[in-house]
Amino acid sequence: MKMSQLSNNSMDQLLAEMCKHVSSLQDKLQVADSAANKAHSITEGITQAKEYQEKVASLNSCWRTKNRSQLVGSLQQENRQIVALGEENKQLKFALKEMEDGMHLIMSDYRRVLSGFLRVENLDQAVCSKTNNTYFAWVDHKDYIGMARAAGKYMAVTEQSMAGDKATIMQLEAENIILRSILNDIPIYQEATSSKPKIDNNDLSKIIEVDDHQEDLMNTPTKESFKE
Repeated sequence: MKMSQLSNNSMDQLLAEMCKHVSSLQDKLQVADSAANKAHSITEGITQAKEYQEKVASLNSCWRTKNRSQLVGSLQQENRQIVALGEENKQLKFALKEMEDGMHLIMSDYRRVLSGFLRVENLDQAVCSKTNNTYFAWVDHKDYIGMARAAGKYMAVTEQSMAGDKATIMQLEAENIILRSILNDIPIYQEATSSKPKIDNNDLSKIIEVDDHQEDLMNTPTKESFKE
C-alpha cells in the first residue's frame, strides 16, 4: 500500500511539473511570436529606409548634374528682374495719374477763363448799350473778342492733345498687361533690367513738373496771339 501511495504521489508531482513546463513553453512561444513580428516590421522599415536613401541619392546626383550654382544664380536674376519690373510699373502708374490730373486741372482752368471772358464781353455790351457807349469807353472791345477767340482755339488744341495723351495712356496700360503676362509665363535670363538705375518717385515727379512748366511757358498765349 505504501509503495502504491508513493508511486501515485510521484506521478502527481511529475504531472504537475509537466504542466508547469508546458505553460512556460506556451509563454515562451508567445514571446517568440511577438519577437518574430517585431523583427518582420523592423526588416520592412530597413527596406523602406534603403529605398528612401536610394531615391535621395538619385535626386542629389540629378541636382549635381544640373549645376546648382547656375540654377541659383538664374533664380536670383529672375527675382531681381521681377522686382525691377514691379517698381517700374508703380512709377509708370504714378506718372500717368499725375499727368491725367494735370491735364484735368489745365482744362478746368481754361474753361473757367473762357467763361469769364464771355461773361465780361456780355456785361460790357450790356453796359455800353445802356450808357450809350460812354461807360468803359477806354476799353477796346476788339481785344476781348480776340482774347476769347484765342482762348477758344487754345482750348480746342489742348483738348486734342489730351485725347492723344489718353490714347497713349491706354496703349501703355495694354502693353503693361502684356508684359506682366509674359513675365508670369516665360523665365527671363537677361541682365539688362538689373543694370538700369532706378528712378525715385520724387525725382520722377520733379521731372514731370519741370516738363509741365516748360510746356506751359511755350503754350501760354501772348498779347500778339490775342490780337490775331
